[in-house]
Amino acid sequence: MKEGSQFIIATHSPILLGIPGADILCFDKGAVHRCSYEETDSYQITELFINHREEVLKNLLANQN
Repeated sequence: MKEGSQFIIATHSPILLGIPGADILCFDKGAVHRCSYEETDSYQITELFINHREEVLKNLLANQN
């Protein structure tokens, strides 16, 4: 990547969001604002699933109606 280049990427991927030096912009709460990687829903949901997989799957599969 050349110095000074810019990319705008819309994603929910926790891997792409974790690229070092990325500015993460959130579009929630009625205003565009910067947020940290750990504040993103993508990170929080992935972390919850990794750390509590059995409980998350149990809840998801129990509510299949």
